[in-house]
Amino acid sequence: MAADSHTVLAIDDDALLLGSVVEALQGAGYTVLQASNGKEGLEMALKHHPDLVLTDNLMPILNGVDMIAGLRKDPWGKTAPVIIMTNMYTADMLNQSLEAGATDYIMKSDMSLDKIVELVRGRLKD
Repeated sequence: MAADSHTVLAIDDDALLLGSVVEALQGAGYTVLQASNGKEGLEMALKHHPDLVLTDNLMPILNGVDMIAGLRKDPWGKTAPVIIMTNMYTADMLNQSLEAGATDYIMKSDMSLDKIVELVRGRLKD
């Protein structure tokens, strides 16, 4: 399936990072929806059913782990691929993310925009 037939929802409270991620994904041919907190992101995901959700973990209103837990309560959301991003890596946080249903986990400090696009592309290929 071509990239332009996929929709990605990007969620991050860091407007600069969110804008950069959105621009990179759009440049790779994806349709990108965006939200600035987990509550808004959860609402958008349940309304639009994107092909993949890329979310920050530490956000106001609703963090990434709780957003994923809410997503997994929905019939569509049970299997939606979710990549969680964070600057804070601990074994507990990794376990919480995976237990909540994260498909992948990426450290913001280790990622480049190209790596994000590559990870999204890998998750969305047929």
